[in-house]
This record gives sequence, structure tokens and C-alpha cells, in this order.
Amino acid sequence: MKKRVFIRIICFLVAVIFVSFGFILTLFKQKQSLQSRIEDEYFNSISETATKISEINYNLKKQLYCNSTAMKTNYCTKICETASSAKECLARLPIEEQNAENIYKYLSQVADYSRAMLITKNSVKSNAGLKKLVDYSDNLCDSFSTLQGKIKNTTDFDSDIKNMLNNTAEKTSFSGEIKNLSQATKAFPTLIYDGPFSEHILRAKPQLLKGKSKIGKEEADKKAKAILCENDIKYTGKETSNIKSYTFSGKSGGVCAITELGGYCLYLNKTSGEEDNNINKNVAISNAKNYLKTLYDTDFIESYFEKHDNIITINFAAYQNGVTLYSDLIKVGVSLSNGKILSVEARGFLMNHHKRKIPKFTQKSEKIKNAVSKELTVKSIKKSLILSDSLKEKYCYEIKCKTKDKQDVLVYLNKDTLDEENVLFLIHSSNGTLTK
Repeated sequence: MKKRVFIRIICFLVAVIFVSFGFILTLFKQKQSLQSRIEDEYFNSISETATKISEINYNLKKQLYCNSTAMKTNYCTKICETASSAKECLARLPIEEQNAENIYKYLSQVADYSRAMLITKNSVKSNAGLKKLVDYSDNLCDSFSTLQGKIKNTTDFDSDIKNMLNNTAEKTSFSGEIKNLSQATKAFPTLIYDGPFSEHILRAKPQLLKGKSKIGKEEADKKAKAILCENDIKYTGKETSNIKSYTFSGKSGGVCAITELGGYCLYLNKTSGEEDNNINKNVAISNAKNYLKTLYDTDFIESYFEKHDNIITINFAAYQNGVTLYSDLIKVGVSLSNGKILSVEARGFLMNHHKRKIPKFTQKSEKIKNAVSKELTVKSIKKSLILSDSLKEKYCYEIKCKTKDKQDVLVYLNKDTLDEENVLFLIHSSNGTLTK
């Protein structure tokens, strides 16, 4: 009897061992399969990102070398769509967002620059800026090709995936490679008419469009006709970025996009053949501000501007309860020949604008002045909302100052602590005022 019980126990233990071994082997194979799928997904994402950046590069070159407005518009549309897709591919990779900051910045701004080229004539200065952007894009393509080769020929990527599955990796060597690539390719040309606090990484959902009703192509067509000031326009497709929109072009070469939610103007670009300078800056700003009011029913205040090829491009910020909202930026181009609106770029505004609960600013003016460096002379104090380097919104006092050598400086002090949040130089030239 005892022998029989002993034999049963031994058989049971052997069975448990075999079942456990089979279970462990199954888990191991599942983990290997999962690791393989993740590796494939990540490698496909980096390959897609590289392909998209290469497409942008070739379309930039085509835009540089073609003459007709229709073809330039065609390549501009492709650049905008491809840049949006490239950001989506990059977002799927196992990297910290700040490690790819310059790549995101490039993808966000290359579309802006491409559209800006539509409203400037083929001047030497315009093409020189585009050539610099093409050179930067060439370098970025080469860097991504090198990165693809590294991933194929190294075991570090496999180790990254294993560590991620085991929850033992705080930072991956792959993320480090992207960071090195981003830092090595950071010196791309500054785009025209960019103001401070404008480098949003546009990956969130657009704030202004939340809760808005969807419109159809027919309604978008009516809005586009009004914006382009043409009845004979052509539907050219849908932009599938994080702001879905209907795109249209007119016979005179103008293009615009109308958002699917809410029916807002996402962007507008029209050409101007006139060269006489008949309109002064103040009239142009007034025209632009009135035009924005009809489009978005929001108060705006002008901040910075640049004149180029008889067009003045003005940076506006939303304005609420006496506070300038630098996070909610919109850019408008106005012809200095006839005062007509030639361009609108509203992506940053649509992404960030919403009614805010503005807090009280309670610091006394003397205390604010005392918090500024003694090397500066305070000229004015205003209220503002800015974006920090980490893209967090901060309410600040904007203090305009003069240095001892008569340079204009803006100092931003936290409204509660009066700690410095940012310092910017105002760069004045015959073509406008920008910041650095």
C-alpha cells in the first residue's frame, strides 16, 4: 500500500515537472514572439520615418526647382502631409520626446516654411533660405540611413527590447542614438517670422476644435470660396494630420484648408504680383487684425513682424482679460501694395487656444522692477502667458527693458515668485522685429 502511494506521488511530481516545463517553455516562446514583433514594429517605424524624411527632402528640392505656382502648391501639400506622417512614425518609437526635440521641431516647421515660399517670389534671398533647408534635410536623411544600419548590425537594440519587456530599462541605447542624431542636426535655418514660444510640438488634440461639429465637403467649399475670394475653386483632397481638413486651390494660385471640425481656416496662401509699396505697417496690422476677428471671433494683439518681398508677415497672439497668450499664436501675411490678406497660418492657434481662467496678477510694480537685473532699465510691464522649455504654460510679467548700450530686452518673471522664466533680445531691422 505504501509502495503504491509512493509511486503515485512520484508520478504526480513528474507530471507537475513536465507541465511546469511545458508552461515555462510556452511563456518563453510567447515572450520571444512578442520581442520579435516589437522589434519588427520599431524597425518598421524607423524605416518609415527615414522614408518620410527622404520624401520631404525630394519634394523640397522639387519645390526649389519648379517655376509654376500649381506645381509649387502640389509639392507644398505633399510636404505638409508627409511631415505629419513622419511625426506619427516617430511617436511610435521607444524614445523620450525631448530626445527627438530638434527632429520634431524640423517636421513641425518645414511645412510652415514650404507654405511661406508660396507667397514669396523666386528672389535670391527666398531661394537661399530654401537651399539651406534642403542642405539640412540632406544631412538628416544621411543620419537616418546611418541609424538604420546601426540597428541592423548591433545587438543593443535587441537588449533594449528585452529590458523594456522586463521593465528594467529607464533609458534605451536606441533613445540615446536618436538624441545624438537630434543634437547633431540641430542647426537648421531659423524660419522667417517665427516669434518666441512658437515651437510647439503639435501632437496633442486641437483645443479649439474640441466639441465642434463636423462639416461636410460642400460646406467647406463655401467657406473656401469666401476665403480665397474665388467662385471657381478645386477640391484637392483631405489633410490627415492631427487637424483633419479639406484642402482647396483657386485658379489664381491660392490654396487654403478648412478644418473638418468647426470649419475654421487652417491655412491660406495667395500670391501677389504687385510690387508698389502703398500701404504702411499700421494699416497692414489693422487689416490683419480685423480679418482674424471675422475668422475666429477672438481678440488678438500683434507682437512681431517681418517684411519680405513687399509682404509683411505679422505674428499675432490671442489676448484675454489683458493677458497676451503667447502659446496661441497665429501668423498673417499682408500685401504692402494693396493691403490684401495673402496668408494665414493658424495651426498653433487651433491646437492651443481655449478660454482660460485667468488668475489674478497681484505683484506691485516696484517689487517687479526690483526683481529685474540692475543692468537693465524697465520701460513697461505687461501680463502674459508663455510656454516653458518643457511646454508647460506659465503666467508671467513681461517686462520690456533697455540695456546700457540701448538694446531692447524682454524679461519674463513668474507672476507668483518673480523668478525669471525667460529672457529675449528684440532684434530690430529695416525688415521688421524678431526675437532671439
